[in-house]
Amino acid sequence: MKMYPDDWQVKLTSGLISAACIVAASMLVGAIRFWPFILSIVVATIVGNLLGPLVCRLLFRSSSGGPQEKEKKDEKM
Repeated sequence: MKMYPDDWQVKLTSGLISAACIVAASMLVGAIRFWPFILSIVVATIVGNLLGPLVCRLLFRSSSGGPQEKEKKDEKM
């Protein structure tokens, strides 16, 4: 029985990228003005969720010498 989801790498990378975008947005806008701060947090979260899967594909690529994911599935069938 698995205790972790299959897409943990995508979720972890998306969360870290979103957190980095939120920190950058809060440093750029500042918390003095309320609505621009809230809007920057929302935009940073959206950008982080869009960039997360892209960064995950770059970080967790399969090795060039090993079998591809599609080949592994074909062997199991």
